[in-house]
Amino acid sequence: NMKKNRLYTIFSIFIFCSIFIFGIDLGKMQIDLDKINKRAYPDSNDVYVKNNIHIVYDNKGEGVITEETVIKIIDEVGKQRRNSINFYYNINYEEFIIESVKIVKKSGDIIDINILENSKELSNTSSVSANIYDDDSKVITLKIPNLDIEDSIYYKTKTTRIKPRIYGQFSDFHISEYISPFINVNILVEGPKEKPLKHIKVLGGEGKNYKNWSEEKGDKILYYFESENIDQIVIEPDMPSIYEVVMRYLFTTLDSWSDVSKWYYELSEPKIIINEKIKNKVYELTENKTTDMEKIESIFFFVSRKVRYMGTNKETNRPGLEPHSSEYTFDTMSGVCRDKAALIVAMLRVLGYDANMVLINTSRKLDYEVPMSYFNHAIAGVTLENGKVILLDPTDETSNDIFPQYLMDKSYLLAKKDGADLDITPIIKAKDNMLIINTNIDLEDDKLICNSKLIFTGINDNTYRYAFVTKTKYDIEKLMNRILKNISNNVKLIDFEISPENLLDEKNQLIVNLNYEIDDIVINNGKYTIFKLPNLGDIFGMHNWLPGNMSLDERKFPIKASFTAGLEENINLNFTKKYNILLLPEEFKVETENYSYNFNYSNTDKSINYKRENTMDKLEYSNIEYKSIKELYKKIERYRKKIIILENNK
Repeated sequence: NMKKNRLYTIFSIFIFCSIFIFGIDLGKMQIDLDKINKRAYPDSNDVYVKNNIHIVYDNKGEGVITEETVIKIIDEVGKQRRNSINFYYNINYEEFIIESVKIVKKSGDIIDINILENSKELSNTSSVSANIYDDDSKVITLKIPNLDIEDSIYYKTKTTRIKPRIYGQFSDFHISEYISPFINVNILVEGPKEKPLKHIKVLGGEGKNYKNWSEEKGDKILYYFESENIDQIVIEPDMPSIYEVVMRYLFTTLDSWSDVSKWYYELSEPKIIINEKIKNKVYELTENKTTDMEKIESIFFFVSRKVRYMGTNKETNRPGLEPHSSEYTFDTMSGVCRDKAALIVAMLRVLGYDANMVLINTSRKLDYEVPMSYFNHAIAGVTLENGKVILLDPTDETSNDIFPQYLMDKSYLLAKKDGADLDITPIIKAKDNMLIINTNIDLEDDKLICNSKLIFTGINDNTYRYAFVTKTKYDIEKLMNRILKNISNNVKLIDFEISPENLLDEKNQLIVNLNYEIDDIVINNGKYTIFKLPNLGDIFGMHNWLPGNMSLDERKFPIKASFTAGLEENINLNFTKKYNILLLPEEFKVETENYSYNFNYSNTDKSINYKRENTMDKLEYSNIEYKSIKELYKKIERYRKKIIILENNK
């Protein structure tokens, strides 16, 4: 820390002289770059020495963002990390160019990188896991050849906002904290006086060295942001999105989230068209339906199952945001997320429901303090007479849920004529995501003859149904054998049955029946019989993935799961001959507001009964809660090793 403080003092002169002077002189930086090394930054792989961002926007919401960055490489990991750099943009709304790339060698030599020879542009597929594919979202990968430790990389880019998502409005955000230290970040925003920034926030900056201010110059307002000496963060497994926890600058000309809501309503509403064909299909689908949910689900599953998720011709006004007309999607039986959502809205309105388009961000929660249009997905929403909002996402064609688990605890915005406020998608309770296992076992001649019935609900149904629907019966049998091997090396699968036979039948939940034998976990020395009950709940079910990666002893950031889940397991062990029960594990019970674990054994003279229940109802657990859960899991692991001891009757 003392070394860092001395280095910061040295850099303060350089930083003071270069604040908001855009156009970095690499030659003058060499002396300062030499002072950044592994001794000064022992825990870092590379360092952001300088990050200058100059933003100019106009009354239409168009603008130019020029960025200059200098990164110093200080070890082999940093060298491998920076061998290539990715830049992201959307061709419908932006033009992007890399203006200059240089390597500053340790010797002081400055080498120009041929951008054309070392760059490649591809479609950005980062959202495919959330059933979103946008061919117009691009990533440019720039290779940095001949990079050595203690070299520095300089690059300058220019992004031109050729079309604002919301006409007449400008928004942006930038982070100044990352997995590498930032020595200095300077951001200058220039806008017209008649279109000032309405919200300016620095979030995640508590206790950090930053400042921001503004001034008027002629017909412009200048907004300044500056931060210095921001330490790196260490990425932890299963932490929230990095954009939710780091220091970040956000600014917008928008007044409120209601303005974004009204904008999307005005953009999408002309595409909600109801014709006779759509009406007739709605009446056909809902003819024998009486409740709201029956009607909503019948329409949802029609669109989800029958309308293929595929791109059609591109929109002309706001590509990637506006849907095609609902009649076009109905006629072609194809469309992407917003097209399928618009068709659901139109069909629900036939029945008089208050249905609307919904914007959602699939990757993170947005910052409520600063309204923006940074949404990457569109779904449908219906508001019932009691005010309850039901969200529907028809993009997953095999899901048995009207709203996918991975969209829980995300920011969403209803598109309403009078506007709506930003909200958070609800967290589905574990009781709706249960795996229920009922097992009957006969203990015969030191062999366990087992029958298990597994009932999958919620996330369990969705996940396992998708796994099964993509496989042949032979492949499923191999999968079952492989899973059962986690109980015993000598398990024999006799047969299995999966229902419903048509796995795309959303009316019936997924059920698996297994018949199997185990003949290597019972130890009989003549006097005593010793064994552990085979718990399928340890090898089946989404609860086994919660709350996430528990490898760290301590955490700085919360641990965050993508879903809630639970298990109810009942085992009934029947004796075919008489035993005296000498030892059963004692009851184990832990209950909190957010999770519960309960293991209980009981017996009669002819059987042993085991019941296990566990649920996790919360997605995000603090670092303090994490320590408690980690201790709980250690106790559970010890408990699972407990055995049953029977005395053999002669």
